[in-house]
Amino acid sequence: MMKGGVEVIAVGDELLEGKFVESNTSFISARLSRAGVRPRRIEILPDDKEILSVEFRAAAERSKYLIVTGGLGPTVDDVTKESLIEAFGLDVETRPEITAEIVKRLKRVGRKMPGSYGEQAVVPVGSVVLPNRIGLAVGLRVDLDDFHIFLLPGVPAEMKQMFEDSVLPAIAGGPGSRTVRVRTMGMTETELEERLKEAVPREAFDDLSIISSPRSV
Repeated sequence: MMKGGVEVIAVGDELLEGKFVESNTSFISARLSRAGVRPRRIEILPDDKEILSVEFRAAAERSKYLIVTGGLGPTVDDVTKESLIEAFGLDVETRPEITAEIVKRLKRVGRKMPGSYGEQAVVPVGSVVLPNRIGLAVGLRVDLDDFHIFLLPGVPAEMKQMFEDSVLPAIAGGPGSRTVRVRTMGMTETELEERLKEAVPREAFDDLSIISSPRSV
């Protein structure tokens, strides 16, 4: 199978336990689809380093892009970045400019930086920090040859801003797949499928779906 496409993972025990309604993957998949990129896989996973590491490596075998939301905060259960580092054996570096930006933002509201925030400045070597104009979580882009990972905050407002600014342009703006939509009337799904078999080779498409509605197919 040819490697390609986008996978999306939402991380958080609270999501699996039903404490919060998971909306990030719905937003991401809708925005990607509107841009002509259909996600091939969506998952919700726990804050578990072993599980996350396994899934990250599996995604690298299947897909070109992986978008992960959640688990980027400073608390002990925020393990997304650490899981990525362990999954691929990445070297890390400390970037003082990240700490300086966090200190500056907290100072504006009269707060000091807790010691736990120091880990936010530790990132994979060569990674790109994604600007967060709303909160303090540090989003990242990590490029591993032909596999590209985006780590985004779980807070919806921060995730949406970061996705629109840094992720969507990188995925939808580059070369790759595009979506073609054809609307027909006066035939059933089965009839349309037979017509398509005659007109277009199946291998011409990475993915092909036939969706019916009361007025069209």
